[in-house]
Amino acid sequence: MNGFIGRIVLNMVAISLASYLLDGVAVSGIINLFIVAIIFGIINGVIKPVIVFLSLPITLLTFGLFYLVVNGIIVKFTAAITSLSVATFRDAILAGIIIGLSNWVLQGIFTSKERRH
Repeated sequence: MNGFIGRIVLNMVAISLASYLLDGVAVSGIINLFIVAIIFGIINGVIKPVIVFLSLPITLLTFGLFYLVVNGIIVKFTAAITSLSVATFRDAILAGIIIGLSNWVLQGIFTSKERRH
């Protein structure tokens, strides 16, 4: 799923999984989930690389653990401008971990299936 729609669908699945697993994360309705997935993808593609670059020294000092905080910042920023509800920054960090891991796994599954055909 390399296309734009495919990535939106993967983000939708990942965000809904985070919402299901964490009590402090919520999205109501499929349309809102679709909008959140689009905005999250745009933020990941535009703003996250800048934040990662600016936080590179502290990320290196913490052996990469600060990257989890960057993911939490991205989730909180998405929640601030969409209907995504995130109760605490801890929930945002955990949601970032869940979204990242589920996107990684799902992309691996669908990429390997596409390569076989």
